[in-house]
Amino acid sequence: VFSSCSPTYFVILATVLPVSFAAGVFYLIIYGIGLALMLGLIAFFGQKLTARLGWAADPHGLFKKALGLLLRLAVITGYEKKIETAILDTGFGVTKIETKLLDDMNMPMPAQETQQPTDSSSLLYLFEAPEFEGLTNWINSPEISSIKDLRGKVVLVDFWTYSCINCIRTLPYIEAWHEKYAKDGLVVIGIHAPEFQFEQKLENVQKAVKEYGLTYPVVQDNDFKTWRAYGNHYWPAKYLIDQNGVVRYVHYGEGEYEETEAYIAELLNTDMVVSDVNAPKVDFQKIGTPETYIGLARRSNFVQDPEADLSNSQWTLKGDWEANSEKATTTRPGASIRMKFTASKANLVIGGSGTATVKIDGQTATAENEGADVADGILTLDGERLYELTDFKGEYGTHEIEIIFNEADVELFAWTFG
Repeated sequence: VFSSCSPTYFVILATVLPVSFAAGVFYLIIYGIGLALMLGLIAFFGQKLTARLGWAADPHGLFKKALGLLLRLAVITGYEKKIETAILDTGFGVTKIETKLLDDMNMPMPAQETQQPTDSSSLLYLFEAPEFEGLTNWINSPEISSIKDLRGKVVLVDFWTYSCINCIRTLPYIEAWHEKYAKDGLVVIGIHAPEFQFEQKLENVQKAVKEYGLTYPVVQDNDFKTWRAYGNHYWPAKYLIDQNGVVRYVHYGEGEYEETEAYIAELLNTDMVVSDVNAPKVDFQKIGTPETYIGLARRSNFVQDPEADLSNSQWTLKGDWEANSEKATTTRPGASIRMKFTASKANLVIGGSGTATVKIDGQTATAENEGADVADGILTLDGERLYELTDFKGEYGTHEIEIIFNEADVELFAWTFG
């Protein structure tokens, strides 16, 4: 049995199939044919190679028995995972090649906490703002059918998704710009492009807009049509458009808030309004664990042995789980996830309902280290979103967290850190 967990397979299942069943099935068939051809070639040439190995390929010989024993010892001691991780850390891996190809094809890829560099030294004439395509379900606003309808206004287009911690931390700044400069002619449009399937649901986006106190227009781009029209690759991404419909400034990820606001004021020909924004401060230099996905398609740093001692950024599952390309799901109560991380805050994107016990460094979480979604060591689940599990109040360090779930059908998607 061969089970594929490649990024291409994930993109087809997560972004193509939900939009067009026929196109998704067609792509899956083509993908299956290509995969079968590669496996066939491996089998064909592997058979020829084996025939030339002679004594080394004899299934009853001492050489193969010795290799089998070494493999068993590696599995028992956990060294096969360490060797696999070491190989991947060198940069070798078909998955990384696939991800680069998908990125070049402008397919939606996961946000990275290491943000992309951008030349923000001056306002440039970059390109004419593309038209809106495939947008549905306008929130906080009547439908804006064309970017041309906004000529004469300065427009800030923000691509985001509501479970992305990098996006969440930018929202207070964007809302503040809307409140300060709307009267001067600024129009902010939050284009919600979902990373996970549950983020396609209108009711989930509406709930997030209310929770984060957003009053500017927000619209869904579930098919990524406007995303692709802009040639966008990242969450979050901001495009600043002048009164003539020309993109003058682009910024990917977090940061550069003062520079972005200065450019907004410059295009509006108004004074910059200096005020404090109530947003969490993050020292990215002290975060030592990257965004980590639970689903098979983008899984990394996973340790098979649930009792193993974890190194930084490693994680493991214990109990009964079922995994697919996007997520892992508890199938019985008592299942748990454990991770070692270096940060001040640990967050986990979860879907489901019920409760879970949170342990930090082997002890039930307390008011000194539990996150905003944990109380007296208990995490209460109320839907599909990002949950803050730890908060060391600005102190960065290495810790181990374990979440023990009391119900089945709880879905886990991705770790993020702050």
